[in-house]
Amino acid sequence: MEDVKNHLAAQRSDVLAMLNGASPQTLRRLIKAGKFPPPITFGRARIWPRAALEQWLEREWASLGLPGKGPTIAGKTAGGAAK
Repeated sequence: MEDVKNHLAAQRSDVLAMLNGASPQTLRRLIKAGKFPPPITFGRARIWPRAALEQWLEREWASLGLPGKGPTIAGKTAGGAAK
């Protein structure tokens, strides 16, 4: 189970916080427009794979012309709890 937690990064509330408090509607629009990775859905729960979020962060950081890879989500597990 721990291996699964290492690959799953965040639930919807954590992703909204990562997007600086964006609304759920904004998140849906970004996903629909292909500007944000879609979640994996388990019933009503939405979980984003860690790799997908890290790739998105790297692309966004690079699009701003900033050096390095940018912020990471390392140290987070499913639900956003720190390891």
